Amino acid sequence: MKNILLIILSLTVVWLVVSCEKEDNPEPDGIYTKTIQRNFSDEYEKSLIEKAEAWYPSREEVLAAAGMNMEIPDAFFWFYQEFDGVYIPFAITADAVKYYSDLIDQFSGNNNDNFFTEAELNYIATVEFHEKYLSPEVNSLGEQMNPQDYESVYVVKMELSWYQYCGSLCAMWIEKERIVVFGEAGELLDVFMDGPIPVPVS
Repeated sequence: MKNILLIILSLTVVWLVVSCEKEDNPEPDGIYTKTIQRNFSDEYEKSLIEKAEAWYPSREEVLAAAGMNMEIPDAFFWFYQEFDGVYIPFAITADAVKYYSDLIDQFSGNNNDNFFTEAELNYIATVEFHEKYLSPEVNSLGEQMNPQDYESVYVVKMELSWYQYCGSLCAMWIEKERIVVFGEAGELLDVFMDGPIPVPVS
C-alpha cells in the first residue's frame, strides 16, 4: 500500500505545476495549479493534435456569439466573452491553452498581491483511431444535433477546465470541449463543440 501511495504521489508531482510559497512565508497567499497533457503514440498523432489546436472558427461565428459589447480581434479569435477580466473560450486552440497557462503563471508570480486567491487549469488532448465513429449528439450548449457517421478516422478530443476564486461572490468555472475529426491521411473533416457554453459565476 505504501508503494502504491508513493507512485500516486510521484505521478501527481509530474503532472501538476504548483506555485511555490515564499520561504519566509509559511502560509501561501494563493493556490494556483495547472495540468497540461497531450497524449499521443507517435509523431503522426502528435501532428494531428497540433492541427486540431491550430484550427480557428470563423470570425463571424465568434462575433455572433459575442454580441455588440465584446471586442473580437481580427485574427486568432478563440474567445467570445469575459468575466472579471478573464476570457471565456469559444474554441480550444493553442492560443487558448497558452492564455490560461500564462495566466496561472502570472497569478503564481504575483502571489502576494493577486486578485484571485485560487485558480486552476486542466487541459488534456487525446487522439484515437476509430474504424467507425459517431459524432456528438449535442452542441456546446447541450442542444440536440443530428450525429454523423464516419469510417476510418482519427478523432482528437480536447478538454479544458478553468476555475478562479476570489471570494464567495467572485468565482467562475469553465468546462470546454472540442472534438476534431481527421481522415486517415490527416485531412480535417469536421470540428464539433465549438461555440458558447454555460459558465457558472458567483
